[in-house]
Amino acid sequence: MARALRRKPVRSRGRSRAPRARLRGIPANTPRPVSPSASSRARARRTAATRISALARRRRAQRLRHRQEALRKRSRLRAAVAKAARRKARTRSLSPRPLVRRRPKRRPIHVIRKPRRIIVRPDYPWWKRPTYQTVIITDPLGRRRVVRRRRDDLPADRKPAAAGAPVRSPRARDVSRRWVRSQIANAQRHLTRLTPFRRQDYGVGLARPKEANIRAANDLLKRERDKQKRRVERLAQLGRRAEATSSTPALSAFARMKDDVTRGTRSTEAIWHFYDDIFGQRRGALADQLAAMDRIALDCYQTSFMGLGRARSLPTPPPMAYSQPAVGPATYRRNVPVPRIGRQANPFPLVRLPFHRLMNPWSLGAVPHEIGHNLHADLNLWKITPGLIRARLADLGRSPTAQRTWSLWHKEIYADLIGVLLIGPYYVESLFDVVGKSPTRVARFRSGAVHPTSYLRPFISTALLRRIGFPTRADAYDEGWRRIYSPGVAARLPAHLRKGFRQTAAAIVDVLCFKPMDAYGGKALSQVVRFRPQDLITVREMAQRLASGTNPGIAPERFFIGAAREAMDQRLATPEQITRNFYTALTGR
Repeated sequence: MARALRRKPVRSRGRSRAPRARLRGIPANTPRPVSPSASSRARARRTAATRISALARRRRAQRLRHRQEALRKRSRLRAAVAKAARRKARTRSLSPRPLVRRRPKRRPIHVIRKPRRIIVRPDYPWWKRPTYQTVIITDPLGRRRVVRRRRDDLPADRKPAAAGAPVRSPRARDVSRRWVRSQIANAQRHLTRLTPFRRQDYGVGLARPKEANIRAANDLLKRERDKQKRRVERLAQLGRRAEATSSTPALSAFARMKDDVTRGTRSTEAIWHFYDDIFGQRRGALADQLAAMDRIALDCYQTSFMGLGRARSLPTPPPMAYSQPAVGPATYRRNVPVPRIGRQANPFPLVRLPFHRLMNPWSLGAVPHEIGHNLHADLNLWKITPGLIRARLADLGRSPTAQRTWSLWHKEIYADLIGVLLIGPYYVESLFDVVGKSPTRVARFRSGAVHPTSYLRPFISTALLRRIGFPTRADAYDEGWRRIYSPGVAARLPAHLRKGFRQTAAAIVDVLCFKPMDAYGGKALSQVVRFRPQDLITVREMAQRLASGTNPGIAPERFFIGAAREAMDQRLATPEQITRNFYTALTGR
């Protein structure tokens, strides 16, 4: 006890330290550092931990507040967008308004906006991703607009599916939207692919289509394309409304407009293919033959219009020939609706010639015949000649049935007569190639038909031959035609045609070819254009030159048909030589 209560003597630190401090060079009044105890060190650690945990709690609370605020902003934005979409749908259904272009907010799908930075997380949970995306799209008409799309509506390349993920079936709303978009794209792409025709794309040299023909076809195509463009614009407008609302009335209106666009597509495509086929023949095997037919047709036009008593406006573009498989030749007149191009008006005369006619040039009397139809229309005689025929037959005392029948035949009779005036007796020989049929068919009569009975057509042409100075040839043709058929063939004709046929034919020839008309400038048709007896000598000389391969000279192009027929009849050369020299002379002059 006494030992425990004994206190140790207190030593003076300054006095005991001074000698040693002086020895180490330390000042004597320097305080000695005190080492902290274990309790003070623990207390300091607790204080630091408390401060760190409080800072962490404040930072976590701050991040939580930022995230909650971002979620609330996003919820308010979704509600505002949905409300605006509903209001816009109601407004469009009542009165469609023009599209207002606004600058979109470029915000990717997987983006979380935080203060002062943006974090992009591709692996963000799907239930936290935005439902809509604001994107800029280009509609089929090339206009840019802002659209809010659902994630399911995004293109496949923008939302890659995970490997092995099941294929999701589209919803009914998505199916209708995709259908609307595809129909608009189809119509617009078809419209932009119908390019205008270019002359350099269809052959070279003389065989190429004339620039006037190309321009006329392009004008027709442009008018139809402008109509189709307005239809496609209306289709796009209805498509935007149907895509926004997905309602049955809007989709039905879009479907009805689609039918109009489809009809316009067929019409424009028919026009393009029709003239592309005609122009395309000028770069093929028939290029030279068709170019020769163009020259003959143009010569028939020039001869007729240059012989008028008064000058009148010259028709343009010039006629154009093309080949098509058919029984016989035909023509599409200027400004006449053509079924193959959707009943659109044909801008220039087209002469259709079968291949077997082109290979036998002595049978090409059909070219003056078809040009006669076009002259009949261009001279505005289409509605005049039926009345003239009916009035003349009434003076002869023919029955109303006969008057009606002959007046219905006025177009073909006029074309036959002007063919005789253009190439003379050789037209009648070429006509035999067309009307020479079996006995049953040659005398067949059809009430209301526009073509005369085949058996009667040569006799009408020979009646004109007698009037222009070829009576001997006319009699020979009549006798030769009768020798082909037995007398019983003529007996099968109706009584109103057999009665007074010669006088009827002569009267029709007189009123159509020898009566002055205002359309001819006060002249008669036989004064405007006429094959004279001296022209027969010219044709015979041309036939000899064709047979020998010599250039026929400055003879009119229409006379080449008679020259080929004369060379064939006189056997001046083989048919192959005549054909080759015929086209060489016409295309090389």
